[in-house]
Amino acid sequence: MCSTMEGEGGFSEAWYSSILDLLRTGTFPEDPPVANKIQRQSLRYPLLDGVLYRRSFQGSLLKCVTQEEGLMAVKEVREGMWRSHINGKALTQKILRLGDFRPLVAKDARDHVWRCDSCQRDAIIPHQPLQEMVSMLCPIAVYQWGVDIVVDLPRMSGSKKYAIVVVDYFTKWVAAKPIPWQDQE
Repeated sequence: MCSTMEGEGGFSEAWYSSILDLLRTGTFPEDPPVANKIQRQSLRYPLLDGVLYRRSFQGSLLKCVTQEEGLMAVKEVREGMWRSHINGKALTQKILRLGDFRPLVAKDARDHVWRCDSCQRDAIIPHQPLQEMVSMLCPIAVYQWGVDIVVDLPRMSGSKKYAIVVVDYFTKWVAAKPIPWQDQE
């Protein structure tokens, strides 16, 4: 999580110290898998005038910085003369364009944005309505009933001439009841 490692004697050594040692003196770590990993990593890190750089995918050289220098760069971009309240990805890109590199620059930028109170207040929340949604308190308002009287049913046994049909449109419930035919007397 942290980009510094505690070395012997209690001092903090930079994350790139093993790559720097390999490029300066040609010494490898004793552990063979770690030595292979550092040898592969060192191909992207040129050493110019005693300063370690990382070659980006675009071909530009980014200066390798320690954790303290990386946090200062994040703070300066956010609170310095630019004073931009941008999201973590845009902040990471701006720091990389300035020429500083640290493996955890994206995490540092994201953490700094999350701690910024004004960014949290003014940030756009995606996929949220502009106004707060209001819930309906009365679910009966969506109920709709339909009542139909069917006249002149065909004469069958039982002499039923009418039918009352009730439909609940909300639950799609249907009920029908035949009514006997009565002579007009």
